[in-house]
Amino acid sequence: MPIITARDVLRLHWDNSLPVDLIGIANRLGVVTFASSDLTSSGHYTPAKEGQRALIEYNAHEHPVRQRFTIAHELGHHVLHNGERDRELPCDFTMGGSQEEREANQFAAELLMPEDAVNVLVRIKNVVAVPELAKIFGVSYSAMRWRLHNLGYNV
Repeated sequence: MPIITARDVLRLHWDNSLPVDLIGIANRLGVVTFASSDLTSSGHYTPAKEGQRALIEYNAHEHPVRQRFTIAHELGHHVLHNGERDRELPCDFTMGGSQEEREANQFAAELLMPEDAVNVLVRIKNVVAVPELAKIFGVSYSAMRWRLHNLGYNV
């Protein structure tokens, strides 16, 4: 059965630690990640070619939480679309943009902030402060707020 969702990726390749180890997951999926100082966009995905692994390049000059979202987003393209992509337009950082970009953004949110982990922290451990949750998951406050909202939490 092919991997088709972030939940599938987490089930097969996540060790349940937070923040989610994206580089480790990428490696297990056969994807090389590379922090590029020359990249003019936030990230770029190149599918595997004969004799080579798929490659995700991300901008070494961007904030670490932006880098993490970019890697997760590009992993979304790898799993869902398997086509070459740049992630650079402002609309690509929101839920706007093309259908494929929206799907990759949703995949990234689900990969970075697994629903079960969010629920345990919020409902059982009573961690409700967005800044604290964002730090635990290694994401921006905005990404954390959106994830909580999409999971039905009033923030």
